[in-house]
Amino acid sequence: MKRSLRALLWWPAGLLAAVLLLEGALQLAALVAKDQVRQVQARWLTSHTRILAMGDSNTYGFYLEAGEAWPAQLERQWNSVHADSPVEVLNLGYPGTNSFRVRESLPGLLDTLSPDVVLLMVGFNDFWTPVEQVAARGKAGSLAGWVREHSRLYRLYRIWSRSRVQQADLAFGASRDPLAPVDVANPAQHQVSIGEEAFYLGTKQGEPARNRNALADNLAAMVTMAQARDAKVLLFTYPSNWGFYPGANKWLKVAAQQNAVPLVDVTPLFIARCSDGPPSCPALLFHDGHATAEGNRLVAEAAGNALQFLVLRKD
Repeated sequence: MKRSLRALLWWPAGLLAAVLLLEGALQLAALVAKDQVRQVQARWLTSHTRILAMGDSNTYGFYLEAGEAWPAQLERQWNSVHADSPVEVLNLGYPGTNSFRVRESLPGLLDTLSPDVVLLMVGFNDFWTPVEQVAARGKAGSLAGWVREHSRLYRLYRIWSRSRVQQADLAFGASRDPLAPVDVANPAQHQVSIGEEAFYLGTKQGEPARNRNALADNLAAMVTMAQARDAKVLLFTYPSNWGFYPGANKWLKVAAQQNAVPLVDVTPLFIARCSDGPPSCPALLFHDGHATAEGNRLVAEAAGNALQFLVLRKD
């Protein structure tokens, strides 16, 4: 009886010791092989590289079908050329969102979706939406926070579990129809649901403000969040360079330089073809500066060229 009780007590201790040993081995491997570790884990468990595209209506694909938005075109273009190194691109762009909303939602999205690469094209709406307070996520220094931020075993689990989530599982609360009425006071219409989790991406109501200083801070915070989870980051300028777009493009360039992350500068591609603004190139830009399906194709091509340095590797 005593021997059985002793064995029963040793079982949890042995399991804990095994978990700690495995965690230690993974942490050591991470120190030895830094950049390769994450890609090897992801490919081994899911056979593809997961890319998360975050932004506003310019990423969402305003006026377009979902398959015409540049993230969807990027996935098709890439996989048609690099069948041996496939990617999966999840589009979580949302019309009207700003850098506050993306910053607040990003930690949970990173934990839920476990992307290998994060693409950020956000900031235009910061110039006319209210300043917001970004809620702190969890208690700093807590065990749960450490596990979420640093545990290699937890990340391995997240990468494995991500295979259960696909683009079709991302449920947006609002219709894709740009003419459909949207109730700004109804939070459910501004959420994206992933299983039992919901993320609010719509901007909050309040007095508009030009948040250019906050934009730089928010972009820096987002880069740090993604890199803390071993995800690579690419910042994108907008296709349009008219209206509020020049201000957003300026701060995206500044953020890329200050945070030492690659910038995919797509603006020159459109300036060269649209010398007098959107009206001069209706095949590429709608009247308000959103890219057409063909314009989104150009963005996807630029993204694919930049991604070659992050996704393709010699085994």
